Amino acid sequence: MKKSFWRIGFSSAASWAWGTSLIMGQQIAHEKGIIAWIIWAVCNSLTLALLGLLYNKEIITPAIYNRKEVKAIALIIQLFCLLVQLNFINQQLLKIMNNLVLAYFITMAVGFFFTLMVFKKGLPTSVNTDIIQWLLAIVTIIVIVSIGIITDVPRQEFARTSGSGVLWGVWSGLILFAGPIGDVQHWQRLTADESKKAYYLGAGLFAMYMLLILCMAFFEFSRIMNVILLITVLCITTSTIDSIAVATHEIKDKKVGTIVALAMCVSWGLFVKIGMIDLWSSFGVIRFAFAIAILILPLCIKGKIKITIPILAVVTAVMIAFAVLGQITITNIAGIISFAIAMVIVVYLFVKSITEYNKISKA
Repeated sequence: MKKSFWRIGFSSAASWAWGTSLIMGQQIAHEKGIIAWIIWAVCNSLTLALLGLLYNKEIITPAIYNRKEVKAIALIIQLFCLLVQLNFINQQLLKIMNNLVLAYFITMAVGFFFTLMVFKKGLPTSVNTDIIQWLLAIVTIIVIVSIGIITDVPRQEFARTSGSGVLWGVWSGLILFAGPIGDVQHWQRLTADESKKAYYLGAGLFAMYMLLILCMAFFEFSRIMNVILLITVLCITTSTIDSIAVATHEIKDKKVGTIVALAMCVSWGLFVKIGMIDLWSSFGVIRFAFAIAILILPLCIKGKIKITIPILAVVTAVMIAFAVLGQITITNIAGIISFAIAMVIVVYLFVKSITEYNKISKA
């Protein structure tokens, strides 16, 4: 039990940490200010504790998550996550090399290696390597901050947080709270957690990671700091990539899942070219609606319209409000598609609730 607590705790933090958080976390402080950063960082950390609590209290259950329509959406989200990780690795490689082809093939090789690494034993291998990747990432961040202090590199200034920045932080927080609820990789870890407390440890570890990112944000990076940052990026992204690879084993079996993941590692550039990464930038509203669906689908199935209808009305109002306020993108094709899909999920829940209520009433 204790072994599971530590292993799953570290692994939950590592698999939740994306490479983008290393750069985005610094940019938020620079461009949106410390208040917006605090909202983002606190929500980013607490979401792991919230997920553990929801699962332990059986508010979310495998019975709902394993429904075909729910699992299908979750697996599609995982494939999007893989695209984002590969694209980010490539971007960081291009910062220290000018060879587009070489950067692409290195990115593809990294994806191949970590996908195949977990093929044989699956989750146990992913969890064990997550611990190593996480510890190395933390050490390299500390080294970066130390170099910044010792070499006295120029300091960065943080913007003042505006009202728009606060709204951005609140909407980002809602997306972050929703995020792991729909992630196959986290459900796999939740079911493996014998202690039922590991995700609380993961939240604490992630909070430490957030604070270290804020420390990095104070410095303008020298070349050596950028080189070390690439190591950090590789640790964080690969811990997520191998977790996603294990998640794809649930597409049908591990052979089919691995083939799909490897195909994505080869062709990720095509998806980027046709705008799939732009779609992901607007995908948060879908993840929010999907998480709500997982939470209240049991009530919808039972026809509890006195509970589900008010909740769905509030969810709809929240999405429309943040769209009007400009926090949900509806000014381009990707944004419109994402918002439309989110609304379809909400409408499905409305219809499901009313249909089941009518069945129960007639019976």
